[in-house]
Amino acid sequence: KQVKLNSEGTGQHVLSLKKFKNIVALFPSKTEQQLIGKFFANLDSLITLHQRKLDNLNSIKKSMLDKLFPKKGEKYPEVRFEGFTGEWEQRKLHEVAIFNPKSELPNVFEYVVLMDSYYKEDGNYTEMW
Repeated sequence: KQVKLNSEGTGQHVLSLKKFKNIVALFPSKTEQQLIGKFFANLDSLITLHQRKLDNLNSIKKSMLDKLFPKKGEKYPEVRFEGFTGEWEQRKLHEVAIFNPKSELPNVFEYVVLMDSYYKEDGNYTEMW
C-alpha cells in the first residue's frame, strides 16, 4: 500500500530508490517467517492432493454417468445396481411429472416435481406400475 501511495507519475508510476528505502513495514522474526512459509507450502500440497482427488472423482462420475444410463437405442444400461434387471421403459414426460397450469405458476419457476410411480388422472394420483 505504501509503495502505491509513494509512487509518482501520470502514466506508469515510478518509485524512487530513496522513497523505497524509507518504506516502513512490519516483519515477523526469521523463525516465524519460516513457519508461515512452511504452513502455506503444506496447505498448497494439501490443495494439490485434494485437486487430484477431485479430478479423479469427476472422472469416475463421468464414466458412471455413461454406464448407468442406456446408450441411444438400447434399453439396458451397461452397469446396474443389484436387484435390477428389467429393461428401461420409454415414457412421455407428462406421465412421470406434474405440470401446473399456466394460471397456477409462480412468478419464479422453482422446479418440476418428478413422481415416483404415480400419475395424475382426473385430479387424483394413480399408481402407474
